[in-house]
Amino acid sequence: MRYTLDFGNPLPPGWAELTEDDRQRHWTAFTDRVVGFRPGVSPESWPAVAEPTPSVTFDLTNAGGTPASWSARFDAVNAEALRCFRHRVRR
Repeated sequence: MRYTLDFGNPLPPGWAELTEDDRQRHWTAFTDRVVGFRPGVSPESWPAVAEPTPSVTFDLTNAGGTPASWSARFDAVNAEALRCFRHRVRR
């Protein structure tokens, strides 16, 4: 996967931006399902989502300061999420 700051075409091939109607429909479905969702950048709105128990939180800090260390963390989180979803489906 390629990460870029080229904002001329920010979406990967095969992706498309949602229409306003689709965006509104998906946000409504999300906020209806995730009770207490409070998006925001100020401390008063934190936490934006009350995590269920048990839950897992991943630290995505790029401690190495390199694109490779960021990529490794990104890949590890995606692999863990895939493992959890596959485990759940197989039950």
